[in-house]
Amino acid sequence: MSDIIKKVLEFDPLGETEKLFGDKHWSEFSEDENKLSMELFFMHNKNKDKLLKESKDTHFSMDWDEFIGILTSNQFKLGYEYSFPYEDKMEKAVIYYNSDGLVIWATSYWNGKSVNGGTLYGEIKMHDVSDRPNIPSCSNGFYDLKNGKLNFSTDIREGLIWFISQMDKYGTFLNEWEDENKFLWFVDFVEDDVPGYDYEKLTRNKIHQCCDEAKNIMKRLI
Repeated sequence: MSDIIKKVLEFDPLGETEKLFGDKHWSEFSEDENKLSMELFFMHNKNKDKLLKESKDTHFSMDWDEFIGILTSNQFKLGYEYSFPYEDKMEKAVIYYNSDGLVIWATSYWNGKSVNGGTLYGEIKMHDVSDRPNIPSCSNGFYDLKNGKLNFSTDIREGLIWFISQMDKYGTFLNEWEDENKFLWFVDFVEDDVPGYDYEKLTRNKIHQCCDEAKNIMKRLI
């Protein structure tokens, strides 16, 4: 199942459509070619969501309660939570963590019913740095490899549990982070709409609000 998930997550429907039409760039597609490209895109996403849901992993169509259930069933614990008003609704922001030093920031939308977005952060000591090319790509995230230690982040909305299992193959998670310059973004979408906001200050304030176990993972950043 792990190999199937890898193939599905790495499949690029637009790229495959361009190959199908003789390596033509999508901007050159005819109306019929655009239609076929969109049909392939929607079909792929539907099948991908179905596979991830059956695997009890995160997927783009999940609601908030399903997401939290996936975290708690995989030994993540709540480190900090708060609610904030947005338009005429109340949304949620959470920090979850586990004993391996993995930390998740996430926010809701639609009055706390759906997942807006979020990021998984962590560090590992690699077993073999030559395995670096084999590590799965980060979705909207980054890697930073120093002295055999890998600082990483990735989008939580799709294939989160699969991603963690893949990372676990190539190194030992650091349950206390060692990178003192690690980039963290614990800022909700109301806060980042305020002119002149200080994301570092907002992030540090939220770390200080975490329970001691979660705070200990990130203590070099406060």
